[in-house]
Amino acid sequence: MMLENFVAIGLGLVLSASFKEPEMAGQIAPAVVVLFLMFSGYFLNEASIPVWIGWIKYISFIRYAFQALCVNEFRGGTFTCSEDDLAIGRCVQGDQWLEQLNFAEVSVGLNCLYLVIMIAAFNILAYVILTRNAPKFLGIRQKEL
Repeated sequence: MMLENFVAIGLGLVLSASFKEPEMAGQIAPAVVVLFLMFSGYFLNEASIPVWIGWIKYISFIRYAFQALCVNEFRGGTFTCSEDDLAIGRCVQGDQWLEQLNFAEVSVGLNCLYLVIMIAAFNILAYVILTRNAPKFLGIRQKEL
């Protein structure tokens, strides 16, 4: 969760460095975050995302954090269920949840590595944008004697 927070801060830095008006970043950021949230696997199963727009899931930092949290909580998890739940097939074990979400092959460590890479990339990108958009001033001229 902390890595996800740091990536979001880096994204905020990139967005605020990209616009000349500070208000623009605050208006664009929610749309970008909602887009990443839609492709995180929380609202839409990855198998149901059309191929032509499926590339967005690979740049969604929320996806990597959500997958890591799900795998951490559900992998190897066994739950006790009542007889009523077993009778109607409503009792699902941890690994079965991961299979339904298509997260069976997800690695917590690898997803954390992706988040660290995104932290570095967003912060470096924000630095580059800030240095390129820095105000340019005239140099001081020597007084002629």
